[in-house]
Amino acid sequence: MSANFELKLFVSKLAPYREYTALLAHCFNGDFTLSEIFVIDDWAFENQRNLGLEVSDDELSSLINKGKIVFSYGSVKEHSCGVGLCQEINALYEIGLWISSKHMPFLDDNITSANEHIYQMATDYILKNLHSDLVICGIGSELSISYRGKFEDIILTSSGVDEWIVPQGTYFTADNYSKTELQGFDVWCLK
Repeated sequence: MSANFELKLFVSKLAPYREYTALLAHCFNGDFTLSEIFVIDDWAFENQRNLGLEVSDDELSSLINKGKIVFSYGSVKEHSCGVGLCQEINALYEIGLWISSKHMPFLDDNITSANEHIYQMATDYILKNLHSDLVICGIGSELSISYRGKFEDIILTSSGVDEWIVPQGTYFTADNYSKTELQGFDVWCLK
C-alpha cells in the first residue's frame, strides 16, 4: 500500500473549488479529472450522498457552512487524488488535498532533490492563487495537522509536515526547519 502526498490549507474564506483541483493539476503537470464528489455529515461518513459532477461552488459553500464535509475523488494523469473541504474551528476552513504516491515513491520521502520541484510548484501556486485568505499550510506525506489557534501548538501536535507556509512574522521555533521569505509569507522547509 502506498502513502499519500498531501497539502493541508487552513483559510479564512473558500476559493472556488476548481482552484484546489487546479493546484493538484499544476503540481503534477496534468489535468484533474473529477470522478466523484459527495457530502457527508461527519468523519464516520454518515449520510453520504453523491452531489453529481456539476455541483456549483455556491452549493458546496452552503453545505460546508452548514457543517457538512465535502469530498471529491479524481485523478491527475494515472494518479488517484482527491480534495476534502470542511469548516474548522474559529470560522476557518480546512482544505485537504492528496495524491497517491503509488507510482511516485519519491514523494514518500522528506524534501529531496527528487521531489523538491513538487514542493516548489505547490508553494508557487499557493502564493500566486490562494494567498489572500491563507492562515497556514502544511505539505508532506501522510499529514496529521489539527488547527488549534496557536501556531506553536499546531507545530507540536502535527506530523508528516515537510513544509509550512505561514504569514510572515509568525512565531516558529524548530531547529530542523529553515526559513525562506516569499511574497509576504514565511516558508519553513524541513532540513
